[in-house]
Amino acid sequence: LSTIIDDTLSQYVGSKVAEVREELIFDTSEILYNELTFFQLMYNIDNLAV
Repeated sequence: LSTIIDDTLSQYVGSKVAEVREELIFDTSEILYNELTFFQLMYNIDNLAV
């Protein structure tokens, strides 16, 4: 997860938060959504195997 966050947010290094706030929120929420979706999928697959 930290690698994905680092790669995604590195584009904002040196930027003022006020100028990129919307993009930061969008990118961060997209990362979290994708990670949670992945873990939910893995959980569901694991439960099907039982």
